[in-house]
Amino acid sequence: MDMSIPDLAINGVQVENNGKALGFNHDETFGDYKGTPIIFSGTTQESISLKELVDQLTKKIGEPLHVTSISQRRIKKIGVCTGGGLFGIEEAKKRNCDAYITGDASHTTYHLAMELDIHLISGGHYNTEVLGIKALGEKISKELSIPTTFIDLPTGL
Repeated sequence: MDMSIPDLAINGVQVENNGKALGFNHDETFGDYKGTPIIFSGTTQESISLKELVDQLTKKIGEPLHVTSISQRRIKKIGVCTGGGLFGIEEAKKRNCDAYITGDASHTTYHLAMELDIHLISGGHYNTEVLGIKALGEKISKELSIPTTFIDLPTGL
């Protein structure tokens, strides 16, 4: 039996799972996409440098990470929208996020991040979504006693 779930159907659950997997305290969920809030904002225990955040993400999701930043500002509040979340960078800035993590990168968003003065980290569509899916599988196994298996099929995107 095929138990795969369409991407958007799990985003609401996945958003919080991804934030927790990345080690951020949950502040709020926002960024309406087709009726579902899919952007997670969280805070770090103490403000951190961009290098510290990039090092932490590299350990969690691997490389390559594409970093766009002109600021030396330290980071306390972080917006996260895994996969194709470029649409949320402006709202993240309005909500006082110092950095925004998403999967996809684009030429246009590079310039927008520079104008908004927000650190933008793109970790790849697939790589940024994997953490939440694994966390969801673990939760299903633990709470429902249903065995799950994560099948890793990276796209390189």
